Amino acid sequence: MLLKLFVVFATCVAQGLGYCVNGSSAFDSMLQGYSTDLEVDGLQYFYPIESQSEHPLSILGVNLPLGVSLDLSNGVLGPLDLISRTNDAEKCTSGISTSITSIIKYDNLALTFWGMTAKFLFWEMKAKTTINLVPCFNTEFTNVRYLGTNCSMTLFEWQDTCDPHVNINIPYHSWTDYFVGFFVRRALNSSPLPQQAKNQMKTYINLFLTKYWCGLGL
Repeated sequence: MLLKLFVVFATCVAQGLGYCVNGSSAFDSMLQGYSTDLEVDGLQYFYPIESQSEHPLSILGVNLPLGVSLDLSNGVLGPLDLISRTNDAEKCTSGISTSITSIIKYDNLALTFWGMTAKFLFWEMKAKTTINLVPCFNTEFTNVRYLGTNCSMTLFEWQDTCDPHVNINIPYHSWTDYFVGFFVRRALNSSPLPQQAKNQMKTYINLFLTKYWCGLGL
């Protein structure tokens, strides 16, 4: 009986029908390797981050001919080594390929701009700004064994946020700071992470998680 089950199982794999199992243990090993490498290499924080952007005001989806301009400088993002799963990882094998998927989130992530200049109409404010958020993304890593090995990150998909609350700390020293700060908060709530920061986070995930998925043969 066991021999028959084994033959059926082997036939399904050979035909590419595939099967999936819980891959949380393997994925946790990948995350641990990622965190250790960032600590050893001193990459827990990424800087400097610079961003200049215009954010028009809108009413009922219609952009108005006025808005707030943001000039953000000397930004520091981190810690980048504190990441975890938000769901059970799934490890699937089909024919000659094996893949693992899970949604990852950053824990206690902060983006601090030591220099921020915001302008709205005739008013301007300058301040240090800190954004606390919990970004997350769906990932997949695949290992294809055919005439060698082709192993890579095959999916990196940003989610809006794992926590809808984005905490933005802006010091106010006058009523104009409070007035301009209101529009700054609206702008940063809708787009808290500059593209430069997103690109660097994706680079680290691709480099280090792929290393532990492919290099260690998990």
